Amino acid sequence: KLSLHFQTLRDNVDETWCSLTRRKGWLSLRGRDSLASPFDQSLVARRLQHFQASAETCVSFQPRNFKQTAGLIAYYERMYYHYLRVTSAGDGKIKIGVISSENTKASRFEAVELPLAASGKIFLRMEMEWTELRFAWSLDGAKWTAVDRVFESTLLGDWVSPNSSFTGTFW
Repeated sequence: KLSLHFQTLRDNVDETWCSLTRRKGWLSLRGRDSLASPFDQSLVARRLQHFQASAETCVSFQPRNFKQTAGLIAYYERMYYHYLRVTSAGDGKIKIGVISSENTKASRFEAVELPLAASGKIFLRMEMEWTELRFAWSLDGAKWTAVDRVFESTLLGDWVSPNSSFTGTFW
C-alpha cells in the first residue's frame, strides 16, 4: 500500500493512472495533464516538513517525445515548482534537466543528454539546505552527478504565491 504520508493532487489514487500492482516493487504512474494544468496531473508527493531535507527516487522510463516526462519535484502549486525531469532529446537520446516555474515565468536548465538505453533506470535526488535546493542524478544509485546550478527554495511557499493559502510545499 502507498504510505499515508503520500498525497495526490485533486484526485484519489485510481488504478487507471497510479498502480502498485502493474509492475511488482514499483509505483507506476501513467502520465496525464501537464504540471501547469489545474486538472489531472499524475503526481504522488509528500508534504515537506523541514528546512533541511533530501529525497531520492529511481525512474524507469522510455520517453518517446519531449512531452513525456518523469522525475522528482519540489512543488508548491501549478505555478511554483522546481522539477528535475527525464525527457526525450530526440534521435535516440534522453535529457535530464530542471524546469522551474515562478508564477508566469518558466525556465529550463538542461544538465545532460544520454543515450535512450541509459533510461532503463535513472536515480534522481534533491536536497534542500534552508534556501538552497540542489539536484543530482545517477545511473547506478552510487556515483552521483550534481546539476550545476543551485535553485531558490523560498519561492515554494504562501508568501510568494498570489493564490496563497495552498497546502504547503510537497516533494
